[in-house]
Amino acid sequence: MTYFSVLVTVKEREELDAVVSVFDAARRVAPHRRPLDPRELANARAWARSEETRAPGVDPDQVDDHEGQRTLLAAYLGEPVDLAHVDGEPVYSVTSSANPDGRLSSWTVGGGFSHTFRAVDPAHPDLVRGARRRDKPPAHRMEWVDGGPKWLLDLEATRSAAASYATELFDRYTEIASEHPPAEGMSAFLARHEADPEGYPRERLREEYHAQPLVGALDKAGLGGFFDCPIDIFAVGRDSYLATHRDAAIPAWALVTLEREWVAPGEIGRFGTSTESSDDLAAYQRRTNAYLDALPDDAWLIQLECHN
Repeated sequence: MTYFSVLVTVKEREELDAVVSVFDAARRVAPHRRPLDPRELANARAWARSEETRAPGVDPDQVDDHEGQRTLLAAYLGEPVDLAHVDGEPVYSVTSSANPDGRLSSWTVGGGFSHTFRAVDPAHPDLVRGARRRDKPPAHRMEWVDGGPKWLLDLEATRSAAASYATELFDRYTEIASEHPPAEGMSAFLARHEADPEGYPRERLREEYHAQPLVGALDKAGLGGFFDCPIDIFAVGRDSYLATHRDAAIPAWALVTLEREWVAPGEIGRFGTSTESSDDLAAYQRRTNAYLDALPDDAWLIQLECHN
């Protein structure tokens, strides 16, 4: 299961369930034509090669014409498959009642992404406080909430708090870096590997990267990243690093607008992966911040933890 954050904007709090249900992957809709993902053809070929599921009369390695591919897909899926051509390219489709807007399987308010907003009046009854995952550190107390009307959420204070936290991280990195020899970021090692995959394999890449004293010190101090390289991250410089944290303080991974439009920088994959580039994410965060700042004060902003 993949967990990701979604920031929902609604005109009234009572609309939340109805709005989120629009993106429920389990919701059934009127039958429609669903284009098949191009990867389905590769799956069908693999399925047909198996002795247990070999399609009668179909050689998956010889199916190169579009009609033969349609037949193979129909055998694999166990249902009729239509074939059309769009701009000269084949498009295969099936009749489906699955929600074409389905993006999530379940959701909760807050969860692992709780305490997003600093509240203007922490005691106000209109503030939204949802569940908090056990592994979420209780760093924020009553003044941090999961949502509410915009006029009760101090967006600027929320961004400033993120910048302050980023300042602490950058200063800590600078201190540790001053105590160790300079080190290269993971990007430099990856470039060597990509230039000569056989002569510079990934095993050597990882070994030499982690052998650098600065990398070990950053890991020990909790500044290392599971997917990201701290040296590359902090190399952008102090101002850029703080600005990035400010921009990321409020936007979730995806936004649902008042018009019930899903806006995201990419597509969510398995195990927390997603397709966006760093530029895609930065552009999305800037657009989302501008959209939130322009919302009327009586609009509601609610942070969700979603699963798919």
